[in-house]
Amino acid sequence: MDASFRQMIADEIYQHIMERKDDIVQAVLSKFCDVYLEYMKMSDVINVFAARNKIDVFFHEYKTITERNLQIKACELFGKIIKIYIQKEVTVEELIERYLLKYNEDITVVSIYSFYVSEDVDFALLKLRNANLCCSHGIRYGKNKFLPGELLENDMMLNENDIVYKWGATTGRTSGKYHGVLCTRKQENGNYDIETYIVEGLDGPFSDEGDSGSLICIKPDSIVYTNHMAAFILIGELQKYEEIDYVNTHACYRVSIPLMEMRKNKACRYIKQCF
Repeated sequence: MDASFRQMIADEIYQHIMERKDDIVQAVLSKFCDVYLEYMKMSDVINVFAARNKIDVFFHEYKTITERNLQIKACELFGKIIKIYIQKEVTVEELIERYLLKYNEDITVVSIYSFYVSEDVDFALLKLRNANLCCSHGIRYGKNKFLPGELLENDMMLNENDIVYKWGATTGRTSGKYHGVLCTRKQENGNYDIETYIVEGLDGPFSDEGDSGSLICIKPDSIVYTNHMAAFILIGELQKYEEIDYVNTHACYRVSIPLMEMRKNKACRYIKQCF
């Protein structure tokens, strides 16, 4: 569906809701009268968190609004500021401001930031706002099965034809054969060289669309690898490179490289993988 058509539908729905806003509020209050009365009894307690609640409401409103605009790449709440990220080289900031004002008269809580697309590493670092979240972690080896493992550090390397595996969002667990370095991009700024490695799929396709970002790992062999080792991050299927056609061959890069780069930053100095 065309993005402009989706936005037109969203605007039309929003307009109808705003026209009947009072009727909708009354209908909700009549249906949930008991809950509303209980809420009023607790208002003294709730007012303590009023300022926090207000910015949270703002954020969720803006999050809904920004998700409908493909030029806005991300939206996050940072303290009392709502940060909206765009690519300024392709998106005009004033147009985004006008878009936001269509839905909310108060945009003083919003700051618009630019970001750049790295051509070297496809990697993300997330900071959880809720420290009480529970999640499974480790090297995924099956459905709801996570194994303890280690990181294949930068001073270690696989041997040609070593067998690897990955668990992808689309294809699940698949096996492949490591075939070495495809190419190396030399860095002139003192950073680590970016090497691209290739894996050939075994017993069917190794990956498909939606699998990008999957960990590619090595099973323990009781000799060199005594544990499951996270070695690479999948980029995607390689079809042609330097006039050579490839079949069921997939590109990847080392997990250790982005982790080393992040540790140069003081804020990330103590980051570690959760295997």
